[in-house]
Amino acid sequence: MTSTNELVKKFIDGFASNNDIAVLKQIYVTTCSLVDDRIVMLNIAEVPKRQHPFSIAHEIAHIVGHDVYFDGVAGYITESDADYYAVKLLYDYCRSINLKFNSTLDFITQVGIPTRCFNIAEVVLHPEQKLVLILFSRYSKDSWIVKAHP
Repeated sequence: MTSTNELVKKFIDGFASNNDIAVLKQIYVTTCSLVDDRIVMLNIAEVPKRQHPFSIAHEIAHIVGHDVYFDGVAGYITESDADYYAVKLLYDYCRSINLKFNSTLDFITQVGIPTRCFNIAEVVLHPEQKLVLILFSRYSKDSWIVKAHP
């Protein structure tokens, strides 16, 4: 039986290919995206194997968001924005093939999403709870969830 992580890996590789994005998996590179060239570079020695699909989806977000320069200037996609895009992309795929998860922790564990994205996954998985993700700073990865009051 194919694991959820393997299914997600096949999906994200196909998604990249269908969007004319090359994915290069190397040892001696920095994990990053070359936006103008539409290339994702993944350091396979640095990123845990289970997190490869998430890391690729995160870098795809920079390409899709045309994040040519990440220099802290508002208006460019932030790291938190790219994390959100990656979690949402992977979750939407899982829903499209009817994968079910017992909890947010189950989802991030099976799919290979880093625990730093737990709050983002909570917002994506539970839109009915009207959770609001607040990105405290566009320049940091600090985020938390606040329940919206009616």
